[in-house]
Amino acid sequence: MQLYRGLATLLAVSIAVAAYSGVIILYGGDPVEAYLKMFRNAFLDPYGLRETMRLAAALGIISLGLSIVFRAGLWNIGAEGQYVLGGLAAGYVVYILSLHGGGPVVPLLMGALIGGLYAALPGVLRWRLGVNEVLTTLMLNYVALYLLYYVVYGVWRDPQTGFPVTPEIPSLYRLPEIGGFVGGLAIMLLLAPVLYHLLFHTRYGFKLRVYGLNREAAEYAGYDRRMIIVSGLFISGFLAGLAGAGDFLGSYYRLMPRFSSGLGYTAIIVALLASNHPLLVPIASILFAGFLYGSYTLAIVADIPTEATYLMTGLLLAMLVSTQYLERWIGWLARRL
Repeated sequence: MQLYRGLATLLAVSIAVAAYSGVIILYGGDPVEAYLKMFRNAFLDPYGLRETMRLAAALGIISLGLSIVFRAGLWNIGAEGQYVLGGLAAGYVVYILSLHGGGPVVPLLMGALIGGLYAALPGVLRWRLGVNEVLTTLMLNYVALYLLYYVVYGVWRDPQTGFPVTPEIPSLYRLPEIGGFVGGLAIMLLLAPVLYHLLFHTRYGFKLRVYGLNREAAEYAGYDRRMIIVSGLFISGFLAGLAGAGDFLGSYYRLMPRFSSGLGYTAIIVALLASNHPLLVPIASILFAGFLYGSYTLAIVADIPTEATYLMTGLLLAMLVSTQYLERWIGWLARRL
């Protein structure tokens, strides 16, 4: 079963890569040369490596949270909004409360907490009213996004520049770099084994996984359905908010209209690519961040449109969501052979 699942994931990635290669050929490029350029730009160039790890940190933290909630059989499509709200909550601590004690710790934890509560709201709606969490988490993305627009175009707008951005935060609140990379990368690498232990070596994690595999059996065994739904979504939102606050405090140092740029949606692909396994998420996030950054630079040096990247990510998401069907097909084919 594990072999079939791995082969299904490999097949899904191969189909997406083949489609992206076809686009490269269509624009007169050489796919092998293009992929080599992407690798060099993302991992061998010092600036590119820093940017890749910056993307990987945020993607990894969000994906770790998504891997938890996906294991519970729930869908959180609202990581984008939770990420944005995490940045906004951290901004509130910096710009409005102006707390000087604790440095970046207080705004970081505030962003994570608000992100968790924002994700728990669809969990309560699911538990109490049976409202599908796919719809509620998705729609709440737009609430957070327009709240971001409200502050950057209005109340928190930087009066010195006049642009729709907030003022740069003081150095007191900035998340320090570790080893030349953003501090969020170290947070992501530390969280991965913690969440692995939570998911596979605690009673709570066992209940999450059982509920995700068979809800009727979990409820028959007496597992608290409301606790699993609300807490699973809370953990997912907590980590998405942590990623948003971390990027605000450690990467951008201000808020702007394109603060997230789709990281919450992209993290869904990373979580599925890692088969919702916390120890595989860091690897998948680094590889996918390298692809994203490499593809952006490829658009500049090889005249390949950035829309081709959206084609691959969209196709990859569709194929990864369909891995259970690919897995069955591979199993059927193996039995026939």
